[in-house]
Amino acid sequence: GDLASSNDATQTFRKIQDGLLLRQSDGIYISSDIAIEGQNVYVVGVKDIYNDRTIDRCYLFKSVDGGQTFSEPQLIASLSGGNAKWLVDDLLVHGENIYVLFSAGGAEING
Repeated sequence: GDLASSNDATQTFRKIQDGLLLRQSDGIYISSDIAIEGQNVYVVGVKDIYNDRTIDRCYLFKSVDGGQTFSEPQLIASLSGGNAKWLVDDLLVHGENIYVLFSAGGAEING
């Protein structure tokens, strides 16, 4: 189903689109996977730091207020030795543990 957010006590909802540009000034794009546990919302972001249309860094964002605000990006992995794009396959939260399943063909994953 679709994921939406509300900031007026559920009177109206805003649809959250897959591939939403989370922070345009940073050039970080979120993946289509979002994990929610209570008021905590987790998203994974990827960034092309060399501006060569490859994805070189993978970040985690966390919200503790239902998605109204998000933390600064936390680097969880980076690529080296390849020219590959990230594929975030899944994002799961279980208690204090956060699991990100991703692949990056043709490159070494550091993190």
